[in-house]
Amino acid sequence: MSFTISTYTPGASTATLHAIWQSAYASLHPTFSLPAAKLHQLVNTPLAKVFISTAASGEVAGFVLTYLVRIGSSSPKLQHYKGTLAALVVSDAYQGQGAGTALHDAALAYLEPAVRDSLTRSTPPAAHSEIMFGSIVPRIFPGLPGMPAMERARAWFTKRGWNFLDGDMQIDLYGKLPTSVDQEVFKVAAVQNGITFRPATPADNEAIMALQSDNFEDYTVNGVIIGSAIVAMPGSPIHDVLAWPCTLGERCGSISCVGVSHSARGKGAGVTLVAEGMQGLTARGADGVFVDWVRMKNFYERFGLHQWESAYWDAAR
Repeated sequence: MSFTISTYTPGASTATLHAIWQSAYASLHPTFSLPAAKLHQLVNTPLAKVFISTAASGEVAGFVLTYLVRIGSSSPKLQHYKGTLAALVVSDAYQGQGAGTALHDAALAYLEPAVRDSLTRSTPPAAHSEIMFGSIVPRIFPGLPGMPAMERARAWFTKRGWNFLDGDMQIDLYGKLPTSVDQEVFKVAAVQNGITFRPATPADNEAIMALQSDNFEDYTVNGVIIGSAIVAMPGSPIHDVLAWPCTLGERCGSISCVGVSHSARGKGAGVTLVAEGMQGLTARGADGVFVDWVRMKNFYERFGLHQWESAYWDAAR
């Protein structure tokens, strides 16, 4: 069967795309159901590009959502791109008939030259980049959901040149707030090491970007920033680009991009950073907290959080 590939016009209706998402992911796993408004938001962000596959009958068979992500420098003019294939979804009625392959080929035909051409524009010129399966910002899945029902999808992508990495899988976490865990116990080491915290200000931007270029409310030792995290409530810009917190309650907050400089690790900064984030969200009225894209084992669980749904397989090309 032949399919016509077209591009989604930003701002246009996404009702058909949402119906296909729901029929594919939500029927596979109800927790992966996305509100229509959230999907519309995710496909209408800067540097998003959506390709749509249409059958000869005029019916939409599926779509693929891609993003280009700026990396490599805190200055946009000095950055290059990393490509992400955030989601490829085909209606059950058209699976196995070439719709997915056509979408996949269209996505790569767009992402590969965009990433390659950006390398020479980066300052200094970048030696390499990649296309990853999943997405960074906006964030839907950080990889391919690692559930039995997705084994066939993994084989399908492997056949088309994607490299799935061996080793530990990454996870998202969730926990209700307030938690019964005493967060104060995690602060002792940080206090003993002279680490303090405060909300970030615009004046901290350069120092935070320098920190995040090496690793990831701000942590300081003698006034020097050694760690940071994004702690957010609904309505904040970060929630606009996260798919799942809005599905976990009207007051679900999030903690993301937690990082401590290599030189300051092992001194209690990381655990205190998370504990303060948990307490801060509770004080602001959050009824839950979502932590996305975690590789560390048994770090966040001590705060009363648990794995949210499936772990994810890493894949790139």
